[in-house]
Amino acid sequence: MRTLACGLYELHRASEGIDNPMPRIAHRDLKPANVLISDRFEAVICDFNSSIPLIRELPHQCDCFSKPDDRNGPCRPFEPLSLLKLESHDRPGCPNRKILQKLDDVRERVFYQKCPDGTWLYMAPEVLSLSMFDTGDMVPTNSDMVNRYCSVDIYSFGLICWIILSQCDGFLVPDHKLESNVDDFLFHEFSSQSKIDLTKINLRSLAEKEKLMDKIVNEENLRPRCGSSQLFDVIRDCWASDGAYRPDARQIYRKIKDLSTHYSTRM
Repeated sequence: MRTLACGLYELHRASEGIDNPMPRIAHRDLKPANVLISDRFEAVICDFNSSIPLIRELPHQCDCFSKPDDRNGPCRPFEPLSLLKLESHDRPGCPNRKILQKLDDVRERVFYQKCPDGTWLYMAPEVLSLSMFDTGDMVPTNSDMVNRYCSVDIYSFGLICWIILSQCDGFLVPDHKLESNVDDFLFHEFSSQSKIDLTKINLRSLAEKEKLMDKIVNEENLRPRCGSSQLFDVIRDCWASDGAYRPDARQIYRKIKDLSTHYSTRM
């Protein structure tokens, strides 16, 4: 849990180093399948196909604002506000276009058309209810999209940590033993508490599964059952129904780091 929290903190924080600056990144599909374990038993977050970066300046140099070699050709004036606009990067081979195109695609598909990305079982309440994408007449900025999805990552992180603790002796009463695959195990934990008749749900349909989880998480307000350990207190904070009330990755990492030190000194 500590190394997973550290990895998420490294993703969510922006590095301003001169030699290797890194933007803040929202993963957008955090789940057990996207967490590997190294030979040093450290968690490694992988699969960034859905991730989006927080872009405040151009990540790569490009020639889209250079004067053309042909003096008779069009000369685009340099305007700071146009630097991060997709339509401004139309020169062949521009390395910034792919990144800006992805941000525009997320804005159009997810926020305007309300077709959320991610894995249904690990979606945050606001994603399942689509309330996260209600922006009114406001055009969601890059910063707004990344900040909202970072909060979604926190919720998914909490579910992964619950699965980890559920397999540790003494943390849950009664003990939960993983006898099937991880997703089935987590879904059973949700559904076993629900009053919804699953025989009437078409679990082969992705849309139906998302609707089911929306009812379980938002209408019934159910979460996996937790023990009394302080680590579960951190996990419960990650599951807040409103993303604005969830801790950020830095706060989580510090809490888990302190708790891991506490537990190690007691052993």
